[in-house]
Amino acid sequence: NKLYLVEVYGNAQSIYYIWEEEKNKVPKLLGINVGSGSEMKIYVSKNKIKKITTITNPVFFTDDEENVKEEDKKLKGFEWRIKERPLKPEDIFIKR
Repeated sequence: NKLYLVEVYGNAQSIYYIWEEEKNKVPKLLGINVGSGSEMKIYVSKNKIKKITTITNPVFFTDDEENVKEEDKKLKGFEWRIKERPLKPEDIFIKR
């Protein structure tokens, strides 16, 4: 019951914040990786992203936070709908 792979088909986008983490230190943001493509696979292990691959038409760039445009720091068309978030496994099933 663990998430290990996310497959996206059509208008796949990713924004990945790259952090430097050292024991007993505040994490430091190293940069932002922005990517898109027609199809994307995101591999997950222990609830952390391990690898992102784009199969068709990949366009990616990584840069310092201050060099990334504000509109590139958020997924286009994304709406955070927290009130609709499932809280238990039963919440994902359609009730009839």
